[in-house]
Amino acid sequence: MKRLFGQKKAEEPKPTLDDANTRLNNRGDAIDAKCGKIDEELVKLKSLIQNTRGAAQQRHKQRAMQLLQQKRMYQGQRDMIYTQQTNIDQLQFTSEMMKDTHIQVSALKDASKELKKQFKNFKIEDVENMQDELRELYEETQEIQEVMGRAYDVPEEVDEDEMMAELDGLAFDMEKEKDASYLDEALSAPPTRLPPMTAPAHGEPVVAETTDPMSLEAQLGL
Repeated sequence: MKRLFGQKKAEEPKPTLDDANTRLNNRGDAIDAKCGKIDEELVKLKSLIQNTRGAAQQRHKQRAMQLLQQKRMYQGQRDMIYTQQTNIDQLQFTSEMMKDTHIQVSALKDASKELKKQFKNFKIEDVENMQDELRELYEETQEIQEVMGRAYDVPEEVDEDEMMAELDGLAFDMEKEKDASYLDEALSAPPTRLPPMTAPAHGEPVVAETTDPMSLEAQLGL
């Protein structure tokens, strides 16, 4: 059967916007390469025109005119490709936006259905009652904390004069304790032995030894 009627050709995939954009880019690159070669040749011709005279100069000028006309033609083609690329990019952007919009709308529909299912399990009255119960529990907790924080037999206000007198008395008591500690340390120190007394030689007057009261106070820590 295939020999009689032949085999059906496989359908070629339809070109997409990406394919069209790629083809335009390739064409644009080829035109840019041609314009680059023309510019290089024009630079050389400019040097030749400046350094020659007569028929040779006219021949170089004619060649330069032809290249300039060819370059303008390529530039016109490149402008057309730019315009076509802009249109394709706009179509491609619009197509992608439509796809994104379709996906977003589908996702919003599914989310809306799910929210409706979830809201069926909730009642506003139950939520309001729960909020009222929580507020009552909070108020009761605050009352309990106030009761537990009450102070008994503690004056709320303190007289400033009374406070200063109490501070002065406290400072005086601390000074007394400090002096008493110095006295205890002095009394607990080992006694100082006095040097032995020697009898005066015959004929020398007897001089009475006096005790320096300051040394005694120093020993007592006064």
